[in-house]
Amino acid sequence: MTLSHKASILIAEGEDGPSHALMSALGSEYEFSVVQDGITVMELLKNGKEFDIILLGLSLPRADGFQVLKFMEARSIDIPTVVFADSADEAAESLGEILPLGAATVLSKPVVVTRWQKTIDSLVKQREALLAEQVPVERNSGLHYPFRLVKRFCYICGCENVPVFIPVSDAYTENWSAGPYPTYTSAAGFHPWDMLRSLVSICPYCLFASSDPRDFSTRSKSTFPYTQDAKKILASSISARRRMITEGQKEDNRFDSFLRDKEKVIQSLKLAEKCCNGLILGGKTSAHCQAGVYATLLGSLTYPHGTSHFQGALINFQNQMKAETSPELYVKTKYFTLVLNMLLGQTTKGRDILKELENHYFDKRADQISNEERDWMLRINHIWKNGIDLSQPRELEYLES
Repeated sequence: MTLSHKASILIAEGEDGPSHALMSALGSEYEFSVVQDGITVMELLKNGKEFDIILLGLSLPRADGFQVLKFMEARSIDIPTVVFADSADEAAESLGEILPLGAATVLSKPVVVTRWQKTIDSLVKQREALLAEQVPVERNSGLHYPFRLVKRFCYICGCENVPVFIPVSDAYTENWSAGPYPTYTSAAGFHPWDMLRSLVSICPYCLFASSDPRDFSTRSKSTFPYTQDAKKILASSISARRRMITEGQKEDNRFDSFLRDKEKVIQSLKLAEKCCNGLILGGKTSAHCQAGVYATLLGSLTYPHGTSHFQGALINFQNQMKAETSPELYVKTKYFTLVLNMLLGQTTKGRDILKELENHYFDKRADQISNEERDWMLRINHIWKNGIDLSQPRELEYLES
């Protein structure tokens, strides 16, 4: 298996950076994004933007390469990163400090395209090989599942063997036309799969649960990325999480498999929603939205008995709007707020939401709106125009023995 998309490379450069030379020579082979300072890099990564490789300038305005590497290490962001210095002398002097922070290698300017290309090509091939090893294969069809299965470390209890499921980019599409839940279609060459079954990853020891891979660490003994008080709360509520799924034992491996039936999917969502309380207290930017999505899915899976889940979800999304939000998180939250108000018979509030969105985007140029924002806007327009049909609970597709 190879990367199912053109490998994406983020170049973070100051003055006289390598982007022009590299994009001229390699623009047809790779997808490049360019930023001018270290703060922007950290904001992109904090908001979950994914890249296959990062080319990171050592001398950047606002936050230098060292600060970005420390940020990535603290949050266990495991993206191959090539640091480049302004001179060979600077590269040699910084080598001993940069490599322990997780950088793959160090290059120096001026850009020698053949040398830089060799480094980039090598890292892309290594990443392809790693991804291929991590994507499980369905035994009967011989097709890959549309997600990676990797082992991560638990920030809460230190467990070194947490199975984490990470969707493969471009391996599936999700359709939100139903309103409160998505349906999934695997791309050609991938096994048909309902991503709800592998949405939540769960530590087998402390039952910390999340759908966000960044809530688990790629390194042993990494610093918890949120407040220590939140970690204490999550650690002290282990017994409560065990009681939620009945007869939870010291090591509970029932969620290690991605072949989950409806009952296990519901239990996984309840655990994840519970854990969001700690993430909210810890200051995670998207935690209210995360909790709201879990509650919305629970309401869909348990319909027509899911009204209380929908009501709880709406409160979470309303709280998200009071917190710090990225543009993508803002419009996603508005989508769910609209859907939930429609489900709860509050159509008038839906009109208010549409007016707020119209005002929010009134002065924005097309190039200031991301593709993800556009996707959620299209979903909002579809739901408002076509309505919601939730006459049956959301069932799981592609059940296997």
